[in-house]
Amino acid sequence: MPNILPTTRLDSLIDPDTLNAFCSKLKILANPQRFKILLLLNQGEAAVGEIESRTGIKQPNLSLELRKLRDNAIVQTRKQSKVVFYSLSDELTQRLIESLALQMNSNPGSDSQMPNAPRLGNRVNFQFETGRRGECAHFSSIQKNRTL
Repeated sequence: MPNILPTTRLDSLIDPDTLNAFCSKLKILANPQRFKILLLLNQGEAAVGEIESRTGIKQPNLSLELRKLRDNAIVQTRKQSKVVFYSLSDELTQRLIESLALQMNSNPGSDSQMPNAPRLGNRVNFQFETGRRGECAHFSSIQKNRTL
């Protein structure tokens, strides 16, 4: 892999506040329940009830995890009548989740591989407890003939 950073000292290139903010974001993502929520939201916007039924995370844990994600600007909300919908906050967050999902499922025989996550062409699919299947991500940079 080519070195993408110049050979100068990193502390002169990376703002400490930016680095700390990014590391804090990674800490928030490094929770199995929150990551399961993010995998679902990577498929698109979802109401709280749908998130609960498809991830198996019960109240009040779901509310706590959604609040942490919202407070850290990882997800955003939209209210329609009395229903609150959640979605990923931006494209960079979506790409980060896609990259982590790809890494999680690219290590054959690894304990971290998700069960019931068939790999079809250049798409990674996830099946949640309800048995509903949805495309988690489309990886356009992966070669067409390569099977994940």
